[in-house]
Amino acid sequence: MKVVQPMLDWWFKPLDAVQIRWFEVLLTTSFLYYISSYLPTATDWLSTTGFYLSAEATSAHYITPPERMPVHMVPWAVGAFYFVGGLLILGQFRRFSAWALFVSAVYIQAMDQPSSFTMNRLYIVYFLMLGLMPSVQIINGQKMISGWFIRFFQVTLLVQYGVAGFCKGYTGDWLFKPMTVWTQSQGHYKNPLSAWAIHELPDPIWWALWASSYIFEAGAPLLFGWKRTRHYTVIFGVLFHFGIAALMKDLIFFSYQMVTSYVFFVDPKFIHRAEKWTKEKLGLLPSDDETEPLASK
Repeated sequence: MKVVQPMLDWWFKPLDAVQIRWFEVLLTTSFLYYISSYLPTATDWLSTTGFYLSAEATSAHYITPPERMPVHMVPWAVGAFYFVGGLLILGQFRRFSAWALFVSAVYIQAMDQPSSFTMNRLYIVYFLMLGLMPSVQIINGQKMISGWFIRFFQVTLLVQYGVAGFCKGYTGDWLFKPMTVWTQSQGHYKNPLSAWAIHELPDPIWWALWASSYIFEAGAPLLFGWKRTRHYTVIFGVLFHFGIAALMKDLIFFSYQMVTSYVFFVDPKFIHRAEKWTKEKLGLLPSDDETEPLASK
């Protein structure tokens, strides 16, 4: 019991719920941004006019592709999607909105399995969890939530990084190949910046990108888990993801989705301070000067 009880306390002990609210906003904006990239061809992939796989051509392990909607319904469906996303961002009808976005992600996955990347599967899991979110409790005047809910997102992120680091070292092409990032910045992922960088940046920079990427992913469980390195790791992770995204076409959607979970590794006291500062700037809260007693002025 001396070992089990601390583990149970770590998993179930109530935690500050402010991280959940920020995660909802970040996750939803990343989903809307991801889907927005497909809007120019929305009619092709949502309606009966475009190409799509039949049930017979889809693997038995996948959900049967749903029926496509008529062309005139596409603007209504897109509008409803963004409306529900806006509700969740604004904190309105949160559980309903989370379930609606979960259904949207499942629909996308079923509609075109080969084109639905891993990130869409993560949206399915994350919005499902938000739909199942336990009730928030007020403890000592603070909004708290059962710890397992936040621990789930923390563990999920660390497993993603840890497995990625293991695979790169064991079965991938990263170990002892310091020009891997240089190689992967070409071909399908090449963009204008990487086209310049692969010719102009000296090799040591590519070696540094390779080493830092590998160490970051393989060491993520320790780097995020240890309090002394946690916030530095969050900062590095944001720079790492968006830096790599700048060198690789379309990777921005994945990078944005990954960093949404970083909020669970930020000390809630910093989030509360950021919330207070933001609300004061937007005029939603009186500033400290305005709340001082007149006698003190």
